[in-house]
Amino acid sequence: MFTIGVDRTRALHEIEAGRADYALDGLPSDAAPLLDARFGPDSKAARAGHQQYFISPAGAARWLHMNTSRPLFSHVRLRRAVNFAIDRPGLVPAGQRFAEINPFNAGEPTADYLPPSTDGAADFHLYPMNRPDLRRARRIAGGPVHATAVMYTPNVPPWLQEAQIIRRDLKPLGIDVRVEAFPVGEFFGRIVRPGEPFDLAVSGWNFGTTDPDPALDIFAGNASRPSGTADFSFLENRAFDRKLKEAEMLSGPRRYRAYRRLAFWLERDVAPAAAFATDASRDFFSTRMGCQVYQPVYGIDLGALCLRG
Repeated sequence: MFTIGVDRTRALHEIEAGRADYALDGLPSDAAPLLDARFGPDSKAARAGHQQYFISPAGAARWLHMNTSRPLFSHVRLRRAVNFAIDRPGLVPAGQRFAEINPFNAGEPTADYLPPSTDGAADFHLYPMNRPDLRRARRIAGGPVHATAVMYTPNVPPWLQEAQIIRRDLKPLGIDVRVEAFPVGEFFGRIVRPGEPFDLAVSGWNFGTTDPDPALDIFAGNASRPSGTADFSFLENRAFDRKLKEAEMLSGPRRYRAYRRLAFWLERDVAPAAAFATDASRDFFSTRMGCQVYQPVYGIDLGALCLRG
C-alpha cells in the first residue's frame, strides 16, 4: 500500500514501530543526527547487519552564489578570495543536521561544480577542503575590502545557519555580510530578478542526470540559457558561453573531457560561485526491509526492495 502526503513526524514513528516500511515524502528535518547514530552506516545496528538508515551520494550540490552583476563581486579576484575563505567542513554539518527532502541534503564537502556521479567529474583541488586559507584569501583580495555584502537567505534551516557561518568566514576579508531572510518562495522569486540588490545567496541544485551539461549550463549568459532556468550569479561571460556551446556539440568521451576542462577553467578563472557541499539522499526503512539500491538520478530503486529473510 502506498500513501501520499503523510505527515513526516508520523511517518518516522510508523517506520520505527514497524507499521510502515519507507517514507518516500521525507522525514522531519531535525531527525537526521539521531537516525544516523542509531541506524546509519557506522551504527551498532549496521555492524550487526541491521542498517536501516542509508546516506547515498546524489547528483546534486550546494553552492554559494556571488552576484557578478553587482559592483562587489564583479571582479574575479574577490570571488576567488571567497572560495579560499569559506569554511566548507563548517558549512556541511548545518545541512546534515537539518535534512531536507531528497536529494537536497548536505553530503560531503566539495569545491567542485560537478558532483562525483557526473560524467567527467574530477577533484581539481583548487580550493581548501580542510579549513579556510585566510592568508591566501587576503592576498588574492588585495588586502581588507571594507565593504558590505547583502546576503539573501530563506528564513528556515539549514540556510539560516549557513548564512551565519558565511558571515563569520568573510569578516576577515573585510566584508561585512548583512543577512536578509525571506520565506522560501519569496527568496527564490527575488534571486532570479535582475537588478535585485543582493550579493550572496546559497542554493541547492539537483541536476537530474549524470551528464555534465546541466551543472555548467546554469552559468550560461541570458542569450544562451534555456527558458525557465536561472543563474543566481548573473554571469555574462562570452568566452564561457562559447566554450559551453562547443562542448554541447560533442558526444561520448570527448564530450566528458571537454566538460571537465571547462569546469576546471570556470572554477579557477571565473569563479561565479563557491561550491561547498555535494548532496546526499537520506532514506529510512523498517527492520524488515532489505535490498536497498540507490541510483543517483532516480533515487531508491523501489522495485529492488525486498523483505529480509
